[in-house]
Amino acid sequence: MERNWYLPGRKSRISGVTLLLLAPALFAAVPECGISQRSRAAGLYERGDLAGATAQLEAALAICPEDTFLSFMLGNARFRAGAFDAAAAAYREFLRHRPTDFEGRMSLGFTLRRLGDKRGAIEQWNRALAANPGSSFAHAALAVGLAETGDADNAVSQMIEAVRLDPRYADPGKLSLDIRWTPDATQILKAVQALAAVREKIEVADTSQNARI
Repeated sequence: MERNWYLPGRKSRISGVTLLLLAPALFAAVPECGISQRSRAAGLYERGDLAGATAQLEAALAICPEDTFLSFMLGNARFRAGAFDAAAAAYREFLRHRPTDFEGRMSLGFTLRRLGDKRGAIEQWNRALAANPGSSFAHAALAVGLAETGDADNAVSQMIEAVRLDPRYADPGKLSLDIRWTPDATQILKAVQALAAVREKIEVADTSQNARI
Protein backbone atom coordinates (compact mmCIF):
# COMPACT_ATOMS: atom_id res chain seq x y z
CA MET A 1 0.00 0.00 0.00
CA GLU A 2 1.35 3.39 -0.92
CA ARG A 3 1.60 6.03 1.79
CA ASN A 4 0.94 9.72 1.44
CA TRP A 5 3.16 11.57 3.89
CA TYR A 6 0.75 14.45 4.16
CA LEU A 7 -2.28 12.27 4.88
CA PRO A 8 -0.46 9.71 6.99
CA GLY A 9 -3.13 7.08 7.41
CA ARG A 10 -4.86 7.18 4.05
CA LYS A 11 -4.29 5.43 0.74
CA SER A 12 -2.80 7.63 -1.93
CA ARG A 13 -2.37 7.42 -5.67
CA ILE A 14 0.92 9.28 -5.31
CA SER A 15 3.80 7.49 -3.62
CA GLY A 16 5.56 9.08 -0.68
CA VAL A 17 8.77 9.40 -2.73
CA THR A 18 6.98 11.23 -5.54
CA LEU A 19 5.14 13.52 -3.17
CA LEU A 20 8.27 14.40 -1.28
CA LEU A 21 10.14 15.23 -4.46
CA LEU A 22 7.22 17.40 -5.59
CA ALA A 23 7.44 19.87 -2.70
CA PRO A 24 8.62 22.87 -4.74
CA ALA A 25 7.93 25.54 -2.15
CA LEU A 26 10.21 23.86 0.35
CA PHE A 27 12.93 22.85 -2.09
CA ALA A 28 12.93 26.29 -3.74
CA ALA A 29 13.97 27.81 -0.44
CA VAL A 30 16.66 25.21 0.29
CA PRO A 31 17.38 23.34 -2.97
CA GLU A 32 20.02 20.96 -1.61
CA CYS A 33 18.91 20.73 1.98
CA GLY A 34 18.00 17.26 3.25
CA ILE A 35 16.86 15.96 -0.15
CA SER A 36 18.73 12.66 0.00
CA GLN A 37 17.61 11.90 3.57
CA ARG A 38 14.05 12.87 2.69
CA SER A 39 13.98 10.53 -0.31
CA ARG A 40 15.53 7.65 1.65
CA ALA A 41 13.09 8.23 4.50
CA ALA A 42 10.12 8.03 2.12
CA GLY A 43 11.34 4.73 0.71
CA LEU A 44 11.89 3.26 4.17
CA TYR A 45 8.48 4.48 5.34
CA GLU A 46 6.71 2.85 2.41
CA ARG A 47 8.50 -0.43 3.10
CA GLY A 48 7.39 -0.28 6.74
CA ASP A 49 10.84 0.45 8.16
CA LEU A 50 9.64 3.13 10.55
CA ALA A 51 12.83 3.11 12.65
CA GLY A 52 14.91 3.69 9.54
CA ALA A 53 12.57 6.41 8.28
CA THR A 54 12.69 8.13 11.66
CA ALA A 55 16.50 8.06 11.72
CA GLN A 56 16.68 9.56 8.22
CA LEU A 57 14.23 12.32 9.09
CA GLU A 58 16.07 13.17 12.28
CA ALA A 59 19.31 13.36 10.27
CA ALA A 60 17.61 15.59 7.70
CA LEU A 61 16.34 17.92 10.43
CA ALA A 62 19.84 18.19 11.88
CA ILE A 63 21.08 19.35 8.47
CA CYS A 64 18.03 21.41 7.58
CA PRO A 65 16.13 22.63 10.67
CA GLU A 66 14.38 25.32 8.62
CA ASP A 67 12.56 22.66 6.56
CA THR A 68 9.46 22.56 8.75
CA PHE A 69 7.71 19.87 6.70
CA LEU A 70 10.34 17.39 7.89
CA SER A 71 8.90 17.74 11.41
CA PHE A 72 5.45 16.78 10.14
CA MET A 73 6.87 13.75 8.33
CA LEU A 74 8.76 12.79 11.49
CA GLY A 75 5.51 13.02 13.47
CA ASN A 76 3.84 10.66 11.00
CA ALA A 77 6.64 8.09 11.25
CA ARG A 78 6.66 8.24 15.04
CA PHE A 79 2.86 7.99 15.19
CA ARG A 80 2.80 4.87 13.03
CA ALA A 81 5.55 3.39 15.23
CA GLY A 82 3.45 4.01 18.36
CA ALA A 83 5.87 6.60 19.78
CA PHE A 84 3.06 9.03 20.58
CA ASP A 85 4.92 11.36 22.96
CA ALA A 86 7.66 11.84 20.38
CA ALA A 87 5.10 12.20 17.59
CA ALA A 88 3.30 14.95 19.52
CA ALA A 89 6.59 16.81 19.96
CA ALA A 90 7.27 16.64 16.22
CA TYR A 91 3.77 17.82 15.30
CA ARG A 92 4.03 20.70 17.79
CA GLU A 93 7.31 21.78 16.23
CA PHE A 94 5.69 21.73 12.79
CA LEU A 95 2.71 23.74 14.07
CA ARG A 96 4.99 26.26 15.73
CA HIS A 97 5.87 27.36 12.19
CA ARG A 98 2.51 26.57 10.54
CA PRO A 99 -0.12 27.17 13.23
CA THR A 100 -3.13 27.01 10.90
CA ASP A 101 -2.19 23.80 9.09
CA PHE A 102 -5.26 21.56 9.01
CA GLU A 103 -3.55 18.16 8.82
CA GLY A 104 -1.04 19.16 11.47
CA ARG A 105 -3.83 20.04 13.91
CA MET A 106 -5.82 16.89 13.09
CA SER A 107 -2.75 14.69 13.52
CA LEU A 108 -1.78 16.28 16.83
CA GLY A 109 -5.37 15.81 18.02
CA PHE A 110 -5.33 12.08 17.22
CA THR A 111 -1.93 11.77 18.90
CA LEU A 112 -3.12 13.48 22.07
CA ARG A 113 -6.15 11.18 22.14
CA ARG A 114 -3.80 8.18 22.03
CA LEU A 115 -1.98 9.74 25.00
CA GLY A 116 -5.25 10.03 26.93
CA ASP A 117 -5.53 13.81 26.61
CA LYS A 118 -9.06 13.89 25.21
CA ARG A 119 -9.68 17.56 25.94
CA GLY A 120 -6.38 18.45 24.32
CA ALA A 121 -7.49 16.46 21.27
CA ILE A 122 -10.77 18.41 21.13
CA GLU A 123 -8.86 21.68 21.26
CA GLN A 124 -6.70 20.64 18.30
CA TRP A 125 -9.69 19.44 16.26
CA ASN A 126 -11.49 22.72 16.93
CA ARG A 127 -8.46 24.57 15.64
CA ALA A 128 -8.37 22.31 12.60
CA LEU A 129 -12.04 23.06 11.98
CA ALA A 130 -11.34 26.79 12.23
CA ALA A 131 -8.71 26.33 9.51
CA ASN A 132 -11.08 24.26 7.35
CA PRO A 133 -14.72 24.89 8.35
CA GLY A 134 -16.09 22.55 5.68
CA SER A 135 -14.27 19.44 6.92
CA SER A 136 -16.54 16.48 7.68
CA PHE A 137 -13.44 14.72 9.04
CA ALA A 138 -12.93 17.39 11.72
CA HIS A 139 -16.62 17.34 12.67
CA ALA A 140 -16.53 13.55 12.99
CA ALA A 141 -13.40 13.68 15.15
CA LEU A 142 -15.05 16.26 17.38
CA ALA A 143 -18.12 14.04 17.65
CA VAL A 144 -15.90 11.29 19.06
CA GLY A 145 -13.99 13.59 21.40
CA LEU A 146 -17.11 15.28 22.77
CA ALA A 147 -18.83 11.93 23.31
CA GLU A 148 -15.81 10.65 25.22
CA THR A 149 -15.84 13.68 27.50
CA GLY A 150 -19.55 13.38 28.27
CA ASP A 151 -20.90 16.11 25.99
CA ALA A 152 -23.34 13.91 24.08
CA ASP A 153 -25.54 16.76 22.91
CA ASN A 154 -22.76 18.60 21.12
CA ALA A 155 -21.29 15.31 19.91
CA VAL A 156 -24.56 14.57 18.12
CA SER A 157 -24.60 18.08 16.63
CA GLN A 158 -21.09 17.57 15.26
CA MET A 159 -22.09 14.20 13.81
CA ILE A 160 -25.13 15.66 12.09
CA GLU A 161 -22.90 18.29 10.50
CA ALA A 162 -20.38 15.63 9.41
CA VAL A 163 -23.16 13.70 7.67
CA ARG A 164 -24.51 16.87 6.08
CA LEU A 165 -21.08 17.59 4.61
CA ASP A 166 -20.35 13.98 3.67
CA PRO A 167 -23.32 11.54 3.60
CA ARG A 168 -20.93 8.59 3.90
CA TYR A 169 -20.68 9.36 7.62
CA ALA A 170 -24.29 8.16 7.91
CA ASP A 171 -22.77 4.67 8.05
CA PRO A 172 -19.29 5.01 9.61
CA GLY A 173 -18.75 1.26 9.35
CA LYS A 174 -18.58 1.52 5.58
CA LEU A 175 -16.07 4.34 5.58
CA SER A 176 -12.46 3.61 4.72
CA LEU A 177 -11.29 5.19 7.94
CA ASP A 178 -7.59 5.95 8.17
CA ILE A 179 -5.11 4.54 10.64
CA ARG A 180 -5.68 7.35 13.11
CA TRP A 181 -9.18 6.00 13.84
CA THR A 182 -8.77 3.28 16.45
CA PRO A 183 -11.45 0.55 16.68
CA ASP A 184 -12.91 2.09 19.83
CA ALA A 185 -13.17 5.51 18.15
CA THR A 186 -14.97 3.91 15.21
CA GLN A 187 -17.45 2.28 17.61
CA ILE A 188 -18.05 5.63 19.32
CA LEU A 189 -18.60 7.21 15.92
CA LYS A 190 -21.23 4.57 15.10
CA ALA A 191 -22.99 5.11 18.44
CA VAL A 192 -23.07 8.89 18.03
CA GLN A 193 -24.40 8.50 14.49
CA ALA A 194 -27.22 6.30 15.82
CA LEU A 195 -28.14 9.03 18.31
CA ALA A 196 -27.91 11.64 15.57
CA ALA A 197 -30.33 9.65 13.41
CA VAL A 198 -32.81 9.43 16.31
CA ARG A 199 -32.56 13.16 16.97
CA GLU A 200 -33.19 13.97 13.33
CA LYS A 201 -36.29 11.74 13.27
CA ILE A 202 -37.64 13.48 16.37
CA GLU A 203 -36.99 16.91 14.86
CA VAL A 204 -38.74 15.91 11.63
CA ALA A 205 -41.72 14.59 13.59
CA ASP A 206 -41.92 17.80 15.65
CA THR A 207 -41.77 19.91 12.51
CA SER A 208 -44.59 17.90 10.93
CA GLN A 209 -46.73 18.16 14.06
CA ASN A 210 -46.20 21.92 14.30
CA ALA A 211 -47.12 22.30 10.64
CA ARG A 212 -50.44 20.54 11.25
CA ILE A 213 -51.15 22.79 14.21
